[in-house]
Amino acid sequence: MSVTRLVLVRHGRTASNAEGRFQGHLDVDLDETGHAQAAAVAAWLAKSLADDAARGTVRLVSSDLARARETAEPIAAALGVELALDEALRERDGGAWQGLLRSEIQERYPDEFARWIGGEDLAVGGGESLGESWQRFETGLRRQLAHVDAEVLVVVGHGASMRGGMLRLVGLVTGGSDDLTTYRRLGAFGNCHWAELTVRNGEWVLEAHNLRVPG
Repeated sequence: MSVTRLVLVRHGRTASNAEGRFQGHLDVDLDETGHAQAAAVAAWLAKSLADDAARGTVRLVSSDLARARETAEPIAAALGVELALDEALRERDGGAWQGLLRSEIQERYPDEFARWIGGEDLAVGGGESLGESWQRFETGLRRQLAHVDAEVLVVVGHGASMRGGMLRLVGLVTGGSDDLTTYRRLGAFGNCHWAELTVRNGEWVLEAHNLRVPG
């Protein structure tokens, strides 16, 4: 059995999301809204993947950071599957920027902030560049795809690393000079929004992006 369908879900909202803080690898819990979002997406996935879950062909893996894990736990309960954690699926490491508001970053790191705003893909705060986080995420994702015994793999991750890793998986980001342009032309994942990919002729294809529970 091999994976032929991939569902990539961004974690629910946190207080840091609501405040506009750079989270990165900070281990931040979901807020009340985030828990409600996680419950809603879990119910939706349980309904849409009911047949696959009944046949035992769904697997679930998440970033090990709290906000992703707390989103994945109700999904695991709704689907009746075990939850695996993988630190390779974490968000971009923001180094010294983590926990700061945009205004605080600009005040404390003005030169670096200006380069970032200008479109340079730098290792912010001494952490990771976007490209580095995309490659890490894709490597972890491909490892899961190669070793998971399933037809459907649900992955719970983070906005930046997952969006870029997904684009690498489908071959739209290849390490070239246009990677950031391609990345920015695909809308950012909303909290508890998801993308769906399938295999066609041996290649991964992005079927839908930024789906959300209606209502």
